[in-house]
Amino acid sequence: MAYLRVVPWCSLSEFNVVTEGIKSGTFLGLRHALNVLHIWMTRLPPSKLSRSITCTHHLLLAYFERSQLSLALALMRFVSLVSSEDQDRIKPYAAQSLLSLTRKVGMPCWLADLRNDIAHGSLPSIELLERGFWWSLECVRDFWVSNTLHFSLIGVTTENSFRECRDRLTVSRIS
Repeated sequence: MAYLRVVPWCSLSEFNVVTEGIKSGTFLGLRHALNVLHIWMTRLPPSKLSRSITCTHHLLLAYFERSQLSLALALMRFVSLVSSEDQDRIKPYAAQSLLSLTRKVGMPCWLADLRNDIAHGSLPSIELLERGFWWSLECVRDFWVSNTLHFSLIGVTTENSFRECRDRLTVSRIS
């Protein structure tokens, strides 16, 4: 039995637009990636989008808003969502400290402290928030690049092969 997953992108090239925009780190590249992510956010309900898409969207949106509060909230959401993924999946009823969760996923301690300051203390400086943004964007970039590599390893390299792969999955599901 084949398991299908609904994704918000219509083609591999659309997925690559986001990846390349994030990889570039330039204003225009990030803006282009955000525009595509806006479209994706309309294609599926938020509960059906992966955490990585949601985090990337919120981080880029806050970056372009140039608001200290927006950036703080996006970073808080990023740290909370990324660090709690294993806990939510494996032990949803066993609470662990944020610091231990962030260590498990390889986040630096200062990012967990930054998140706690945002949630429970005073708003950190814009410089510290921007540092957190660029670290988080690097983390997100690794995710997007690794998934692009995954597509190439399973043989999805062109629009046609993407459609062929989708069609094969559809046929195998029907059979």
